[in-house]
Amino acid sequence: MSEVAVNKVAEGKLHQPLGDGEFLEVIPLVDIYENPEEFVVVADLPGVNADDLSVQLHAQRLQLAGRQQAAKGQRYKLFQRTFQVPKSVDPAEVSAELSAGVLRLRLRKAAHSRPREIPIQAS
Repeated sequence: MSEVAVNKVAEGKLHQPLGDGEFLEVIPLVDIYENPEEFVVVADLPGVNADDLSVQLHAQRLQLAGRQQAAKGQRYKLFQRTFQVPKSVDPAEVSAELSAGVLRLRLRKAAHSRPREIPIQAS
């Protein structure tokens, strides 16, 4: 990373291109919640279209990557975040929805990992 890049990071200017062909990576804000049924990942991605976004789950690693639309005359802003996913997540039960610049991922836990109510028989 160039000295200009280091200075911009130190100044908190993470969303600005550095110069000809050189960019700082945008780091989207992400919240992760857990409930008994699933994990929910909420990412703040203003200016990102679904076509400019990639969400992949492979070998217990969740990766968000894409590019953020820039103002007219400016370059795109690139981003990538990777998270370790617990083994309890069922890879076949992952969904993603992008609405109003907010990405919401739902990672359902495998049936054997979710709490199950055990009925009690009275005698």
